[in-house]
Amino acid sequence: MVTEMTNENGTMIFLRPNRSLSENAFQLHTIWLSTVFGVATLFFIVMSLWPISLAFAIVWFFVVRLNLSLRRELSLEEHITIVSSQFVWERSHEHFESELDDTCVYAELPPQSWASVHIYVYSAKFGRCEIARLMNREDGNRLIHILEQRGLHVVRKRSGRYVTLRA
Repeated sequence: MVTEMTNENGTMIFLRPNRSLSENAFQLHTIWLSTVFGVATLFFIVMSLWPISLAFAIVWFFVVRLNLSLRRELSLEEHITIVSSQFVWERSHEHFESELDDTCVYAELPPQSWASVHIYVYSAKFGRCEIARLMNREDGNRLIHILEQRGLHVVRKRSGRYVTLRA
């Protein structure tokens, strides 16, 4: 999801990864999976089938770990701030800052509406940084449109080739 706030000082853009489940539904899903694997493990322990119960316990551990890492990944919110001639991007502990004139955006837009876009910010001084991970095509197009309106040079990749558009 892309949210833009503009005031006299500049523009702030908030990026949130797309989710098919709310936070509470995701927690219920994790609890449900944990319960199913826990009950199955206990059933096999009671039946004295130790190798199967051990396998279920290992799978249960990895399922819970995967769900927790997915939760952490989907909670990452990104902030883009464009003030006068500065471009600043922040996500968790990552930080990217450059001059607006020195910044270029490369966007790979897939033809499928469900596929994730790949948007990179380049700067001669600071290198490359991927922004807006896990964003669908519609939100990616909206973000690119906002960045173009704010004066960033955007290069789009469609059908295997780059198309340069100047804002």
